[in-house]
Amino acid sequence: MADLIFGQDFIVANWIAERVKDASYVPETVAIGVAENHKLIAGVGYYSRTNCDIRLVVAAEPGSNWLSRSALAVFFGYPFYAPPLGLGLRRVTAIVHRKNKKSRKFNDKLGWVEEGCHRNAFPDGDAISYGMLAEECKWIDHELRKRQQPSRAA
Repeated sequence: MADLIFGQDFIVANWIAERVKDASYVPETVAIGVAENHKLIAGVGYYSRTNCDIRLVVAAEPGSNWLSRSALAVFFGYPFYAPPLGLGLRRVTAIVHRKNKKSRKFNDKLGWVEEGCHRNAFPDGDAISYGMLAEECKWIDHELRKRQQPSRAA
């Protein structure tokens, strides 16, 4: 059984950076780890936040059983739910190496939308950008998100 790890941003973000080509720890990175038997097996990092968007990066040990529906609800809830549960953003962005077919297939299965190509964005090739809007995300409770929206005066 995997456990989610919170509040260890520096450790988890560095663990991700060791496994993801061209990723590095960014001081403002917030990261959620996934551990099994007290050992990190996966991590999701969030960085480069704007008023509407945040970038997401994922790393996992090959063959590890780290992903569940409840974990996806946490990973996507953080950017999409309003405070205090999350950041209340409208979208999330992921950048993947064009040649990384495994990650691209993973993004497709999770419901990300391919948005474009960043030519020569990596030292050895192109990057593909993916986006997910809050209303497209199948991993969060949309009724909860709707209840979090401030009511508008008539």
